[in-house]
Amino acid sequence: METFSHGPTNKPRPQDAEIFQLGAVTMNQYGETFQKYLLPPDISGTIPTYDKIKHRFVVDEDKLLKDGKEVSWVRSKRGLAMFIAFLKNAADANGVVYLIAHNGKSFDFPILANNLRHYDVNIPDDLTIKLFDSMAFVREKGFTGEL
Repeated sequence: METFSHGPTNKPRPQDAEIFQLGAVTMNQYGETFQKYLLPPDISGTIPTYDKIKHRFVVDEDKLLKDGKEVSWVRSKRGLAMFIAFLKNAADANGVVYLIAHNGKSFDFPILANNLRHYDVNIPDDLTIKLFDSMAFVREKGFTGEL
């Protein structure tokens, strides 16, 4: 997940961050992937991306340009609905799917929840999304690396 902010600074906070890029991969035998750029209806000009994105993104009329080259995108509401459909398709026989994100508890999961609420995208009753923060796991286990 990559985000940008409408807030007072360029640094996204869960309450004012928009999801700009959303991606996932299944860990089943199919290895299906999901990757979309999402744009809210009211954005134009240079997108104030933050953190790891080292590219320049510009919205020019109905085009999203990444370093001057056009890339495909969908409106935020549609992209979030597509993501929920992807998760539903990836769920196990009991309708359970696991989302894993590094620093998910403090960043990714609150932002995803806020964006789903903002764009009125509902999680179906027959889908349970379980959240796992890999940062908490790494901190608890104390991994520092090994070769």
